[in-house]
Amino acid sequence: MLIPSASTVIPAVSAGGGSEYDPLVPPSAPAAQALASGTTSSSAISWGSPTGGSGSTTTADVLTQDVGSGASLSAGAVIGLEDGDVVRVRRTWTDAVTGQTVSATTTVSVAAAGGDVSYVQRTSLDLTGLDTAGPWSTGTQNIQKAAATVIQAAVSRSGSTNGVVETGSGGVRVYASSGTGQINCAFALDTLLGTDDAFFAAGLVVLQIGITIDTATIVPGTGAYMLVGVSNLTTQGQSSAGIIFNHSAGNVSAAVFYDSVTGLAQYTGAYPSEALITIELFGGRAARVRLDVGTDTPVAPTLNLANVFPGQPVFASNTAQPYGTQFHALVSNKANADMRVTALRVDRLEAV
Repeated sequence: MLIPSASTVIPAVSAGGGSEYDPLVPPSAPAAQALASGTTSSSAISWGSPTGGSGSTTTADVLTQDVGSGASLSAGAVIGLEDGDVVRVRRTWTDAVTGQTVSATTTVSVAAAGGDVSYVQRTSLDLTGLDTAGPWSTGTQNIQKAAATVIQAAVSRSGSTNGVVETGSGGVRVYASSGTGQINCAFALDTLLGTDDAFFAAGLVVLQIGITIDTATIVPGTGAYMLVGVSNLTTQGQSSAGIIFNHSAGNVSAAVFYDSVTGLAQYTGAYPSEALITIELFGGRAARVRLDVGTDTPVAPTLNLANVFPGQPVFASNTAQPYGTQFHALVSNKANADMRVTALRVDRLEAV
């Protein structure tokens, strides 16, 4: 059998009366239309014209729905579309003289409806059972468990203080033994998660910090305080937000703290042995803060934020710099304040 080569000439088409025409050649298929969710009709499909043949053709269009149902053709467009639909439209040209047919096909699709949103856990660190290390008063330290670094922390002193940071089975201890300054421990969540402005722009971010407090070490009336929260600094200052615990005649008053201003009261009474601080971040800025006493265990955030932050309005400062690439869980303690950070968790609200 003779196999034609790539250069084989396609024979002309005869009309049956002695006239011969070049073969009919279909035009290029129209570009596919990928439509946004919620779109119910396409644009009119722009078909080209075939070449060759007698120059006189008739057309017929057929719609095939591969996904979904109910779509149809009207005035050259696809109508009756719904989210997730996929249809093919095939046009066939028939030469009015020779009877030869050719065709081309295009597709029209509609994006599926936007998915539900849910909090996605970005990290959850159990900081109990750490390797024994320190004490440190300065420098970037590797917080390790079984000789593996779980997170880095920047340790520093502000002003006059004898505070130190050390690790062990109970967590990361931040101890301000005396003095008028602070001992600071800033956990490098930015390094751990590779955060930037886009990370926060993608959805609400929730940071949880679990702590235990050594109530026997705290000396009433010394002016001690403990700040636990988030900061774009490694020390307390502008854009620090969280909960501040202040001594008060042997008890403690705990309140929201933002940009060096004490705000909404959260707790008054005896020092709790355990506490969980939850911070909502909107657009990379701290928005709302919650204190739970009696537990230091983070939990999966709920979508019902009214229950998470009862009675608390959004109070993010427009003057504060967003956290972006400077995202730290910060503990800053002063004057005989003694606590251990036992857990860190970060979740982000995302489409799923």
